[in-house]
Amino acid sequence: MLISKELNDAINGQIGREFGASMQYLNIAAYFDGEALPRLASFFYKQAEEEHEHAMKFFKYVVETGGRTRRLRLLDERARRAHRGAGGGGSGEVRAIIPGKVVTVLVAVGAAVEQEQGLLVIEAMKMENEVKAPRAGTVKAVKVGPGQAVEAGELLVVIE
Repeated sequence: MLISKELNDAINGQIGREFGASMQYLNIAAYFDGEALPRLASFFYKQAEEEHEHAMKFFKYVVETGGRTRRLRLLDERARRAHRGAGGGGSGEVRAIIPGKVVTVLVAVGAAVEQEQGLLVIEAMKMENEVKAPRAGTVKAVKVGPGQAVEAGELLVVIE
């Protein structure tokens, strides 16, 4: 293998984020198509293609350097949440719903939070998204920090 295991793992993570972003843009494009907004749909179809191209470049690089690629799995976030029983009174585990990068952490361990209060901000798909508390409680743990890349499903904050 011509690349280190650490680099190989990092690139595999990026491949997943690129394919995930492509799927997100594709879903947005389909929404705009359904709303009879073809110019917006076209913009997001192009974005989806661009993200797919990025993923393929990374994928080919890993293969060409003798690295190992991971099997990718698409997550249906709505189905995952329904299966776990997510809701206002549900689990105190707050997880990333899409891959991205933590921009700001808005709470600290020990802080009292209200339901729907902002906990942190994640940049994903060129937009900043505020992650909110699923219920009121006290922050037991903050598992991420500013600048950290996160994967879909990764634990961010625990509220008790």
